[in-house]
Amino acid sequence: VCLSVCLSVYLSVWLPACLAAWLPVSLSPSLPLCLSACLPVFALSVSLLSLSLSFFLSLSPSPSVGLPCILSGIPLVSAVAGKWTIPYLAQHFSSERYTVYASTSERFRYWREDTWGCYQHEPPTEVRNMSFADFVAQMRDHGEHSKMLYFQQALVMGVGEQILRDFQQLDLETAVLLKQLGHWQELTTNLLLVAPRGAVTPAHYDEQQNLFAQICGRKHVRLFRPQEFARMYPFPLAHPGDRQSQLEIPAVAEGGPRLPPANAERFPGFSRTVEYSATLSEGEVLYIPAYWWHQIESLTDNVSMTWWFKCAAADQAEKDSETGRIRLREHDKAALRRNV
Repeated sequence: VCLSVCLSVYLSVWLPACLAAWLPVSLSPSLPLCLSACLPVFALSVSLLSLSLSFFLSLSPSPSVGLPCILSGIPLVSAVAGKWTIPYLAQHFSSERYTVYASTSERFRYWREDTWGCYQHEPPTEVRNMSFADFVAQMRDHGEHSKMLYFQQALVMGVGEQILRDFQQLDLETAVLLKQLGHWQELTTNLLLVAPRGAVTPAHYDEQQNLFAQICGRKHVRLFRPQEFARMYPFPLAHPGDRQSQLEIPAVAEGGPRLPPANAERFPGFSRTVEYSATLSEGEVLYIPAYWWHQIESLTDNVSMTWWFKCAAADQAEKDSETGRIRLREHDKAALRRNV
């Protein structure tokens, strides 16, 4: 058994990682995420083992940041996976008004109102407040001249008694275990996301650790390392589109090139990025480390939930054994660009 485990890890993690390191970046293909560690695996995967939560997080250069991975079979959201369908939520959500974003296109780019003074900017989305029942009715009536809607609401207060009871059945012990393994700080929010087929959250990065749980339906996620910061062409710090890429990366469902010709000419560095991808199905949880770029595409009408944790404290940072100085990793450099 031990030999089998070691061989599986070697084939799915270390060998592909070495190959990827030797391949020119411009030639590296878009590769699927391994079931247990987000390193190029050429369609190989390793089934989760009883030690996988701790073992695979330890494969990262730093447990405080880690590498993206799909956690399949963990009980974090198993109590509501497949149960929280859109009709079920419409039946049990309260009549309160919730946050809904409206977009004239399939892209839902967020914006910061407090930075408008520095740049001329047209808000790419409109924020609406409506009941969940109204959201569902208008989401299904989306047509050529109406706007696409995306439900994004923090849980759990005010969502209705049944939804609250369901939420209390989630396996919080798993969330605590992952938090401890990653040396993360406190949970900041749970966000419930309900999106129609075709909705896209454009490429961006977050400054918190994210457990992205798929409740029902399917999503496709495309990820890029923090090392690709310059090649992702982020908006300037004071821009309303801060933390987002200026790139208009076509969704997988759209087919065609990675970038339209006009964009490819304007942003030539993107062609040298390495893309990681994963398709999430019901009950699966994707760990998205802080500062990893990601674009999320809805393949079907779907329901998701995020678990955001603050990053590890400064005393968890890696230090040089000889000098005692903190080693700046790529996510540290991204943080410095924004916050210093």
